[in-house]
Amino acid sequence: MITRRHFLRRMTQAGTVGMVGLNPRYAASEPPAETTRIRLPEYAYDVACTAPQWMAEELLHAEGFSTVEYVPTEDNNDALAANKLDMALSAVQGLILSIEVGKALS
Repeated sequence: MITRRHFLRRMTQAGTVGMVGLNPRYAASEPPAETTRIRLPEYAYDVACTAPQWMAEELLHAEGFSTVEYVPTEDNNDALAANKLDMALSAVQGLILSIEVGKALS
């Protein structure tokens, strides 16, 4: 329930922002992304667990990535270690094994 005091506080804040000339949209925005390209793995076949990656492409563009590249890979962990991918879906067991054998996953 909105009380009279809560309503007046919000109206005062909105009026102050208008008087000072601030646009609340600019105050809440984040700076642009440092990088505009992201590299994701392209799988040889489509499976249900990769569906979020395909659906995220539009959201990645909205976040400031102008280029979304799909790189064909055999092994995500090797591609991550070789800096061919920026992000990948992978099981934690494989990542642990890669780290154990000395691969630098960044």
